[in-house]
Amino acid sequence: MAGFVAWLTYGILLMQWAIIAQNIICLSLSSFILTMKLLPQPQKEAVGEALTPDFLNDEG
Repeated sequence: MAGFVAWLTYGILLMQWAIIAQNIICLSLSSFILTMKLLPQPQKEAVGEALTPDFLNDEG
C-alpha cells in the first residue's frame, strides 16, 4: 500500500490524472482487502452477506 501512496503523491505533484486515478482505485481495493483480512471471521461473514446480491442468496 505504501507504493500506491507514493505513486499517488507523485501523480498529484505532476498533476497527471491517469496516475492519480489508477492509484486511487488500487489503493481503495487493497485497503478493502487488508481490512477484510484483519477482520474477525463473524464480521467477515456479515460483510460478505451484505455485499452478496439477493439473487445469489435465493435457493433454487
